[in-house]
Amino acid sequence: MPNQDLQIKLIVSAKPEAVFQAINNVRGWWSEEITGSTVQLNDKFNYNFEDVHRCEIKIITSIPNKLVEWYQKQLFQIYKRQNRTDRNNYSFRNY
Repeated sequence: MPNQDLQIKLIVSAKPEAVFQAINNVRGWWSEEITGSTVQLNDKFNYNFEDVHRCEIKIITSIPNKLVEWYQKQLFQIYKRQNRTDRNNYSFRNY
């Protein structure tokens, strides 16, 4: 299967400085359950939702008012019990 990327384009009526600050305020738009710093280059942060979703993310590019890039890997765990799928765990792993 060829590599397929997802790209979403959002257009907002805000200055680049405000957008950059909003992106880095991950607790403000995603969840207050974030641990770790989300502001500058090489920061690492975690998000956990019960035992269903976990992710660990690192900021690998941060150019003020221009670009924020995160690095994450995805992990899907599927458990089988007595010929049925018991639980799907969807989580991210870092690097």
